[in-house]
Amino acid sequence: MRFELAAATVLLVASAWLGDRVAIHANLRRLPSTGPERSLGSRVAEGLAIRKVAADKQWIEILQYCGDISFLLDRGEKLYAKADRATDMDPKFVHCYKFCGSMLMWQCDRPVEAAGVLKKGIAFNPEDDWLKLYLAAITYRRMSDLASEIAVLEQLAVLPNAPFMLRRILAHAYAKQGRIWHAAAICKLVLKTSAEPRERRWAAAKLALYSLKN
Repeated sequence: MRFELAAATVLLVASAWLGDRVAIHANLRRLPSTGPERSLGSRVAEGLAIRKVAADKQWIEILQYCGDISFLLDRGEKLYAKADRATDMDPKFVHCYKFCGSMLMWQCDRPVEAAGVLKKGIAFNPEDDWLKLYLAAITYRRMSDLASEIAVLEQLAVLPNAPFMLRRILAHAYAKQGRIWHAAAICKLVLKTSAEPRERRWAAAKLALYSLKN
C-alpha cells in the first residue's frame, strides 16, 4: 500500500512538472515567428493547442486538490474557481464540467456552484445530453436551493432533441412543486413528439394521474 501511494505521488509530481515545462514552451511559442509567414489556420491551431495544454495542467491540479485532505477540510471551497479556469482554457472540456459539477454537489454540498459549472458546460456544449441530465438531477434533488434552475430546464426541455429523461425529471419537479398543469404539459409534449412506446406509456400514465389530481 505504501509503495502504491509513493508511486502515485511520484506520478502526480512528475505530471505537474511536465505540465510546467510544457507551459514554459507554450509561452515561448507565443513570441513572434522569425521563419516564413504561417497561415492563419496554423496560428489558430497552435493557439488552441496551447490552451488545451493549459487546461490539462489545470485538470491535474484539480485531481491533486480533490485527492488532498484540504479538499475535505474546506468542503471543496476552491474547486469552482479551479473548474472555471480549466474550462476557460478549454470550453469543450466536457469531462471537467461533469466531474467538478458532481463533486461540488455530492461531495461538497455546494449545489449552487455545481449548477453554475454545469450551466457553463451546457452553454459551450449544447449537444451533450449528460450535462443537461446532471443539471436536472441536482435541481430535482435540491429544489429548495435551485428553484431558479427550473427555468433553465424548461428552456432545454422544449428543444426538439431534448432527452426524454430531462423532460421526465422536469415533470416530477413540477409535480413536487404542486404545479400539476405544468407537469401535464410536459406529458403532452412527450406524447406529441416521441415515437418511443416506453416514453409514450409513461406520459399517458402520468397524464391520467395528473388529471385525477385536478
